[in-house]
Amino acid sequence: MGTCFSSPSVPPEQAARHAAIEKQLRSDAKEAARTIKLLLLGAGDSGKSTTLKSMRIIHNQPFSEDEMEAYRNLIYENVVRGLEAVLEAMRDFQIPFADPSKEALLPQLHAAPELSGREPFPLSLLPVLQALYADPAVQTTYATQGDRAAFFENLPHYYADLPRLFERGYRPSERDVLHARAKTTGISETDFDMGGQVVRICDVGGQRSERRKWINCFSDVTAILFLISLPGYDLCLHEDTDSNQMQEALLVYDSIASSSYFTSTSIILFLNKYDLFRKKVLVSPIGKHFPQYEGGPDAQAGATFFRKRFMTLNRSKEQHVYPHQTTATDPALVKKVWISVRDTILSNHLRELKLV
Repeated sequence: MGTCFSSPSVPPEQAARHAAIEKQLRSDAKEAARTIKLLLLGAGDSGKSTTLKSMRIIHNQPFSEDEMEAYRNLIYENVVRGLEAVLEAMRDFQIPFADPSKEALLPQLHAAPELSGREPFPLSLLPVLQALYADPAVQTTYATQGDRAAFFENLPHYYADLPRLFERGYRPSERDVLHARAKTTGISETDFDMGGQVVRICDVGGQRSERRKWINCFSDVTAILFLISLPGYDLCLHEDTDSNQMQEALLVYDSIASSSYFTSTSIILFLNKYDLFRKKVLVSPIGKHFPQYEGGPDAQAGATFFRKRFMTLNRSKEQHVYPHQTTATDPALVKKVWISVRDTILSNHLRELKLV
């Protein structure tokens, strides 16, 4: 007579836990299959956060009231501190005001109050800001000393229509929000829908002190969005005025392109701020800062020169690079570029899943 063996019985609680774990693993695998992870990288002031804001706009993800209030406060900070940075450079470089009487306005600027709650911008400060910003020496310093001092690129946008910002009930426009500048710290993730696929963009700070955190985002990356500030060819870094923005971007890009993490990861190269670059090359020769350049005051020739400089840093045959000229403060242009790259992103994702 044969002997029967039965498997030891599993306690109901343990079986239930096992079933729950299996269900969660299946759910996670399904979610991973429909999630495309993009890493948003670049040196400081390349326009990463602005690009992300434009992406929210073109994907119809409105900013909350709390976010709009935070941007309103940030704009006030940009307007005041941005002008103070120019005046500080004038002092450091011993550049006098064209109108010496403007000197008497400095105490009022330096005493500018912080905003409290939802109060409007202090109206008494408006004529002070206007008078100081309009001084020809301030304008010249802002236009010519960016290689020695770090200035905010958004000042022309805000000061062109400054009284509007000081109106009671002022609410930032879409363009105001896009131009608002804040240093990105930490890591943020934003999801967008792309035809049933979830696109998750991981944004990390570009300043040197933030880059050590980048490695925390390096796993399961479908593609890299790497931003370059084209007009940074004659500007210094905010964190190091002895370093050039474009040279810094080349160093950062080289470290990413040659990283063992990304030997087969596609890179979408955004040559950003083309609108500012187009104007700048007419008054600031590229060849002064990059002697190898011989194209003259031609924005397209300049953009091509920098595109080639970056693309020569890609040494892996499996690493494809897709360059695009962009202006992150122009959502319509960002949308056009996004449409042209999303098929590439989707193809890369399907290849990862071994579906193509």
